[in-house]
Amino acid sequence: MAEFSGSAELSIVGASDIDPLGLARDPQLLNDIDFVVQEALQKKTSDILASCGNLYYRIDGKMVPQGPAPGLVDSILQLRPDLILRLADVSGSGAEDFALEICGRRFRVNVYRARGTLNAALRPVPTEAPPASALGIEQRLLDRVLQTKQGLILVTGPTGSGKSTTVNCLVDYINQHRACHILTTEDPIEFVYTPKKAAIEQREVGADVNSFEEAIRSAMRENPDVIVVGEIRDYATLKAGLQAAETGHLVFGTLHTRRVASTISRAITIAPGPEREDVRGALVNSLLMVVCQLLLPRANGGRVACREIMVATAAILNLIREKNEAAIPSELSLNRKALGTMEYNQALKILLDEGAITQTTYDEYRDNQKSITHA
Repeated sequence: MAEFSGSAELSIVGASDIDPLGLARDPQLLNDIDFVVQEALQKKTSDILASCGNLYYRIDGKMVPQGPAPGLVDSILQLRPDLILRLADVSGSGAEDFALEICGRRFRVNVYRARGTLNAALRPVPTEAPPASALGIEQRLLDRVLQTKQGLILVTGPTGSGKSTTVNCLVDYINQHRACHILTTEDPIEFVYTPKKAAIEQREVGADVNSFEEAIRSAMRENPDVIVVGEIRDYATLKAGLQAAETGHLVFGTLHTRRVASTISRAITIAPGPEREDVRGALVNSLLMVVCQLLLPRANGGRVACREIMVATAAILNLIREKNEAAIPSELSLNRKALGTMEYNQALKILLDEGAITQTTYDEYRDNQKSITHA
C-alpha cells in the first residue's frame, strides 16, 4: 500500500471543501484502502462502498460517486487474506462480515459477490460510545434503563439508522453506573467496550459462537445480568431472548422495524403460526421499552435522529394483549409528559420547532408516515 506524508494528508483536508468529489486527486489513490479511509473520514462519510469497480461515499445520507477503484477490494482483502478462498467458493454464502482496524479506526466490513465480482461495504464504528446525553433521550428514561434488572428492551430502525450506536450508548451507560456482568453477542464485534463498573464480555458470531441463539442459551449458564443481542434475525433468537428476559436478565435486541406498533407486530409474526400467541404473552410479560429511530437530514448539514419511544405501561401491555397495536401511537402521545414517551409525529414536530430539521424535511417525512408505519 502507498504511504502518505503529513503534507499529503493536509492537502486532502484542504481539498475536501472545494473539491467534494475529489476530482483533483490522483485516481490511483482510490485503490488504496488507507487513503480511502483517511479521505472518507475527513469528509464525514457514514459508509464507504466499493461496487463493480467504482467507489462511493455516503455523505449526509446521499451516495456520492468518487471514481473508478478496481483494486480497492483487493486492498481490503490484503488485511484479511484468510477470507479470499471462502469468498471464491461459489458454493458458499458469497458474503463475509467482519471488523477491521484501518488507520486507527474500527470498521464494520461486508465483502460480497455480485455479478461475478467482489464488492465491499464499510462503515466506521465510533471509537467510544457517545455520552448518553448526546442521544437526546431524557434522563428519566436512562434512569429507567439503569434501574431495571429484568425484561426486554428493543432498539429498532432501518439499516444505517444508528441502532448500534444507541445500544452501545445505553449499555455503556449501565457499564458506567452499575456493578454487573454484561455479555454481548455481535456479528461482527463493532464497538469495543472498556470495563468500568461492569464486567463485560463480547462474543462474535462465527468466531466465538455459531449463532445468536446459541450465545443466548450459553449465556444463561454464565451468570450475566445484561445480555445484548446484536440482531434478532429469526424466531429461535427471539424465543431465546424472551426466555432470558423472563428469567431474570435485562436483554437488549435490535430489529429492522420503524415504529413501535410494527415492532410488536414483527416480533409476533417472526414466529410460526402456532407459536405466535406464546410470543404475544411473553412480550406482555417481559417487554420494557422500545426505541424506534430514523436518521433525517439535519437543517445545517449532517443527520439527526428522530425517535419514537415506548415505555411498557399497563395500558400499552393491555393493547398488546388485546391485539390492538394500532392504538399504541395514541397512548404514546398521552404519556409524553408523564413518562417521556414519544410518538413519531411528536418527535418530528419537536425537531422542526428546535430548528434541527427544515419544513421541507418535516413535510416529506410526515407525509410518508402512513406508508412506512408498518414497514
